[in-house]
This record gives sequence, structure tokens and C-alpha cells, in this order.
Amino acid sequence: MLMVAGDLMAYALSIQREASRDIVLQILSRLWQTKLRSISILEKWLEKTADAEIIAGLKPQLIDERRHLRILGDEIKRLGGSIAALSRENRLGRPFALVQTQPNDFYRLSAFHFGSKAFTLDRCGHMMQLVDIRLGRTLEQIVLDEERHIRWADIRLARLKDVEELRLCQQLMERVGGMLEGVWPKPWLELNRRRAVSIVARR
Repeated sequence: MLMVAGDLMAYALSIQREASRDIVLQILSRLWQTKLRSISILEKWLEKTADAEIIAGLKPQLIDERRHLRILGDEIKRLGGSIAALSRENRLGRPFALVQTQPNDFYRLSAFHFGSKAFTLDRCGHMMQLVDIRLGRTLEQIVLDEERHIRWADIRLARLKDVEELRLCQQLMERVGGMLEGVWPKPWLELNRRRAVSIVARR
């Protein structure tokens, strides 16, 4: 009888881990798609801008984004997922289209760095506490790079003195962040719910 009960508990834990793995894969898929879109944004931005300082700053960021895409893809595969169909999904189309259509570097900095990158930084920083050590280290790499990119953008944006322009930049940041929030809720809330249940169960 004890063996049967033990087997049932082991089975229940196995099911729970599988469900949590699927949720993590959903979130990693969103991050991977974010990085794929970010690469496209930076490539097109570099073609548009004539500002040598912006070009010098964005080129290494593009290298970082490509590395992020690769290491996130590796983690998705390690956890049993696939990236084959992810590039065809369009969940993130609207927020990145908004970034892409901005008419100048200040607006793009606001929408991309303080909208998209700030959102990614927040999600990765929080998720680091909820996943295994290997994935946590991957997310930490991304967090450190995002922090550095945002600091660089903050220095550029500090040069903008027009109050009305600053107000429009703030609106862009909030709008992009809100759009991204809209495509994250279900897997994100479920991951946090399972984490909360796990903590309570251990007490």
C-alpha cells in the first residue's frame, strides 16, 4: 500500500513538472520571438539612421541580440521544445510595428529600449528566480546586456530637452510595454501561480 501511495505521489510530481516545463517553454518562445523581432528592428534602424554615435552603439547591441536568440533557442531545445515554427508566429507584430514606424532616433530609443527592452529586462529578471540554474544563468546574461543597452539609450535620450517631445516619448514607452503585456498574460501568470503553490506546499 505504501508503495502504491509513493508511486502515485511520484506520478503527480512528474505531471506537475511537465506542466511547469510547458509553461516555461511558452515564455521562452515569447522571449525568442522578441529577440528575432529585435534583430530585424536593429538591422533596419542601422539602415535608416545617419547618426554615427547611434550606429556605433547599435552595432554591438545587434551582436548581443543575435547571441540572445541563439542561447534562448538552445534552452528551448534542451527543454524539449522546437523553434521551427516560432519565426512564423505573429504574436508580437503590433508592438514591434509601432517601434519600426517611429520617425526619428529619439522615438525609436523610447519605444525599443524603454518599451521592449525594459519589458524584457523585467520579465527575465523575475523569471530567473523561478527556473533551473542553467536557464537562470542564460537569463542573467540577457539581463546584464539589457541593462547595459538601456543605460546607453538613457544617455542618448537625456539630450532631448523639449517637454512635449519628452511627453510623447513617455507615451511611446508605456504603449509598447502595454502591448507586450497583452501577449504575455496567460503563461506568465500561470508560472507565477505554480511558483506560489510550490512555496506554500513546502512550508
